[in-house]
Amino acid sequence: MKLGDRSLIGHAINIAKKSPSIQRILISTDCPDIANEAIKYGGEVPFLRRAELASDTASEWSVWKDAVSWIVNNSEVCDALVMLSPTAPLRSLDNVENAIKLFYSTKCDGVISVTDAYRNPYFNMVKTNNDGQASLGISEIRPLHRRQDAPEFYDITTVCYVMRPNYIVESDHMMKGDIRCNHVPKENAIDIDTSYDFMLAEAMMQILKKTRNEIRNDC
Repeated sequence: MKLGDRSLIGHAINIAKKSPSIQRILISTDCPDIANEAIKYGGEVPFLRRAELASDTASEWSVWKDAVSWIVNNSEVCDALVMLSPTAPLRSLDNVENAIKLFYSTKCDGVISVTDAYRNPYFNMVKTNNDGQASLGISEIRPLHRRQDAPEFYDITTVCYVMRPNYIVESDHMMKGDIRCNHVPKENAIDIDTSYDFMLAEAMMQILKKTRNEIRNDC
């Protein structure tokens, strides 16, 4: 799908090309059409993803493991894997560079991108039991009456992940190691999963473009 003047995967590749920290842009896909689109924008597609890793039930973690296996099997040198999903086309270069800097400065296993959560499980998120009765997602002994009193929660966004390759190989879940959070503004954190999300991204892109033009004119 195209957002503005380029496809979603084109947006991801464009940011990767601008990053001084990213040395090589590899694309994981099972689709020849997407592969050709990626190559058009300057990405490499040295292998096609296996069918079992392209199903609706395949995990992203398994796809990352597959990419690391290819890197290792081809004797490539890689001290960090930076994942830029096409579903977050409004990411900025700063969002990516800040995540990479946090990864190296903390020497952690990985960095995830997060943004402020719309809801809080201590305050305004609920779950239901087998009888259909509702209760707070996380209950405190003393009920909280103000969101400000609840522990802070964040939404994970696909803007940028940075992971140590060995950690991907050795772990069976992303959150089992030393994982740090790189905070991203909401305007950069739209994650496209539905047609509604796509419409939001189109609207936000126009707002961001207008804001940049106004700043440029003021200067």
